[in-house]
Amino acid sequence: MIVSISIPDELLEELNKILSKEWYVSRSEVLRHAIRKYIYEYKDLEKIEGEIVATLSILYEKFSEEDIRHRFIDIIIAFIHVHINNNKCLEVMIIKGKAEKLRKMISELKTRKNIENIGVSIIYREI
Repeated sequence: MIVSISIPDELLEELNKILSKEWYVSRSEVLRHAIRKYIYEYKDLEKIEGEIVATLSILYEKFSEEDIRHRFIDIIIAFIHVHINNNKCLEVMIIKGKAEKLRKMISELKTRKNIENIGVSIIYREI
């Protein structure tokens, strides 16, 4: 099946750099690999239940993330905000609470257009 997507020029340039240095034979192969990785990570996060401790890293262009912090204040136990450059910020949060609540927070963050990357790492979970 052929699917057409649009991506920003900057992202396409980065993709082309990877293609020139790595073993991928085409853009399609890189995108298939990235999509598979995303699906695996998504499924792993969906399986986790109960109380967790996690780090959540968010790279974004300027916008107010405070509303997210306020809505999820019950699971955010610490955070740090760093200015990467004039346009980009990095927010790192330590999360402690229900896995379901973390998933809800991540889902809300993914709806924001200015967010470039979200990383999550589950550090501890009750078994």
